[in-house]
Amino acid sequence: MRKSKAFAGTMVGMLAAFTVLVAAPANAASYGWIYMSFPSWLGNCSGSAISAVQASNSNIWSTNWDYGDDLVYGKVRLGANQTMSYNLQCKRYGRVVGYHAGQAVIRPSRSNQTVWMGPGGVRYN
Repeated sequence: MRKSKAFAGTMVGMLAAFTVLVAAPANAASYGWIYMSFPSWLGNCSGSAISAVQASNSNIWSTNWDYGDDLVYGKVRLGANQTMSYNLQCKRYGRVVGYHAGQAVIRPSRSNQTVWMGPGGVRYN
């Protein structure tokens, strides 16, 4: 009888250790890359066009000025809320007319997802 109690205790201990080992990766952050767009239809650069984007996601990812459109491709934590900070260069008739800075809390769910951000809110595809 003592041997079976010892065996049962050993099995319970091993099961508990295995559960801890299996549960740990579920808590780890999963990272992915998404398209971040800052369109004028969400209130960015009102009355002008977005000509460059500078964005960051705390210490995970950032870009210096990316010129030519309102879109950047950046690294994020999937399934987690995170705050994106961004600066936009606004142009009208080929001239820089100002800059727009903002922040948005996003929660991307998959890699290659597009997230649109601006004063008018956040949208996902």
